[in-house]
Amino acid sequence: MTPAEIVAQERQDSRWAVPAAAIAGALPLIAGVVYLVIAKDSPRNQPGGLLFLRDHTNAIIATAAVKTVGFLGLAAAYLYLFRAVRARRPAMPRAFLWIGLVGALGAGLFGSQAQVPFGVVSQVLFSIKAGDFAASGGQTYQQAVDLFSSSALGVSQILGELSSFALAGGLIVLALNAMRVGLLPRAFGYIGIASGVFVIIPFGQPIPVVLSFWLIAVALLIAGRFPGGTPPAWVAGEALPWPSLQQQREERETGGAPAAPAGRRPAPAPAATPPPRPVNPGAARRKRKKRG
Repeated sequence: MTPAEIVAQERQDSRWAVPAAAIAGALPLIAGVVYLVIAKDSPRNQPGGLLFLRDHTNAIIATAAVKTVGFLGLAAAYLYLFRAVRARRPAMPRAFLWIGLVGALGAGLFGSQAQVPFGVVSQVLFSIKAGDFAASGGQTYQQAVDLFSSSALGVSQILGELSSFALAGGLIVLALNAMRVGLLPRAFGYIGIASGVFVIIPFGQPIPVVLSFWLIAVALLIAGRFPGGTPPAWVAGEALPWPSLQQQREERETGGAPAAPAGRRPAPAPAATPPPRPVNPGAARRKRKKRG
C-alpha cells in the first residue's frame, strides 16, 4: 500500500477504533470504582467475604461484565494501532498481534487477581462457590478453603495470569514501536509501556488507572483531537521517527538548522570580506594642492 492508501484506510477504520479505545479506557475504570464502592464494607476474613459475595452476586457480576466489554474494546483498539505501526514498520513481528489480542480477550474473561473486578467467567465461578458455601452447614474457614481448591477455579486463575502477562507484553512492544515510528509522542509512548507493566505489577492500584488514561489519549489521537496536535507520521502514512536527544541538542546549537549527517563535518562558513575603508575627501584635496 502507498502512504496515501494507508492514511485513507486508517481514516476509514477510525470510525470504529475511536469508540473502541474510548470504551476500553472508560469501562474498566468505571467497573473498578463501582466494585470498590460495593466491596468497601466486605469482611476481611474469608468466610465472611464469601457470604458478602453471595449477597452482592448480581452487582459484582455486572461490574465484571462491564469490565469485559471494556477489554473487548481494548482488543479492537490494539488491532487498529498494531496495523498502523506495522504499515510503517513491516519488520515488526506479526506474532505480537495475536499475543496482544489473546491477552486482552483472556484478561476480560478471566482477569487477574492483581486488579478488580475479576473477569466475568472467574467472577461467575467465584459466585457459584460463594453460594455453595452459604448453603453449607458449618461455614467454617476450612470449608471456605476447600471450596476454592476446585479445578475450575484453579484453571481460571491460571488463564487469568497468563492472559495478563500476554497483554502486558503486547502493550509494551506496541507502545515502544508506535513511539519509534512517530505515531505516539515520546511521553505517551512511555506511558503506554508503563501501563503494560502495571497490568501485571499494579503497585497498589486495584484498578487500571494508567491504562485507562493512556487508552483515552489514544482515542483522542486517532480522532485527531490530541491536545499536542497530531504527530506527522499519521498524516504522512510512513515512519517519521522523533529526533533523538543528541539531534535536538544539535538543532538548538545551530539555531534550528538541521544537524549535519553523521561522519560529516559542516563546511566552514566563508570568511567575511572586510568593508572598504572610507575615503577622506580632505586628504585628497591636500594631495592635489601639493602637486600643484
